[in-house]
Amino acid sequence: MEKLYKEEEIEFLRYYYPRKGRRFCAKALNRSYFSIMSKTRQLKLKLFPGIKEKLISATRIKGGIIKPFEQYKVNPEQFMFVKTKEAAYILGLLWADGCISDHGAQEIRLKCLKDDILEVEKIFLKTGDWVIKDVSTQPGRKPTRMIRTCNRPMAEFLIAHNYKPNTTFSAEPIIDLIPDNLKKYWFRGLIDGDGYWGINRYPHRNVFTLSGSFAQDWAYFERLLNTLHIKYTVCRRKEKQRKKNGKQHKHSVVRISNKKDVITLGAYIYEGFEDDNIGLKRKYDKYRLALT
Repeated sequence: MEKLYKEEEIEFLRYYYPRKGRRFCAKALNRSYFSIMSKTRQLKLKLFPGIKEKLISATRIKGGIIKPFEQYKVNPEQFMFVKTKEAAYILGLLWADGCISDHGAQEIRLKCLKDDILEVEKIFLKTGDWVIKDVSTQPGRKPTRMIRTCNRPMAEFLIAHNYKPNTTFSAEPIIDLIPDNLKKYWFRGLIDGDGYWGINRYPHRNVFTLSGSFAQDWAYFERLLNTLHIKYTVCRRKEKQRKKNGKQHKHSVVRISNKKDVITLGAYIYEGFEDDNIGLKRKYDKYRLALT
């Protein structure tokens, strides 16, 4: 987790950031470029007139190499300063099902059922030239497809905001960077990956669940539910050891189990879905079952 800023560091940023920019402050304070970026945005600091033009639109990456963002096939800046529903949705989907490599070429990739990738790949391609290819699958299993890009500054940015393998941290650092009018797209991507809409086996009982690791910090999702005045429960389960590998399966679930609140969440997540078509229609159709 990112260590807290001391008062003297904040004063340093207030004075030097408007004059020198993020890269200078990151080096002086021995912090990551992305940590400085998040903190200066939180403090609402602005560069002095004329300074921005003198700074190269690039980030310091490992090895001391400087490469302008626009030279990447997928410009990482659109995910650092989210202004489109496509970028917000992709960030949510990557939080749920993405894999971020923190070594070598630092690859961002998403592997899902081929039918799902076919439905969302147009969203990715609006943000850049992603590589899309089919992945070999075992006999008897549904075909899968992968979408990926090698993008070191984007990978470092995501890792700095808790996009780590098997992370249990909260998603609040990345959500807080997304404008309020676009946050629903981040959550739509999250739910397309880890959410479930459906009818419980008991008659006429609607249910929504969001699944994660056993120690997952659900503060970010609980904050949304509390804002929408939705009742929910958080369950953490340890299931019996599996016979094949002897490992115990552990997971946690956020559950909404009444029709009114299921509909309230879906109304927020899918507002305007039939116009923007951002997300998986099969998930939207399952939510619509709750309305019947």
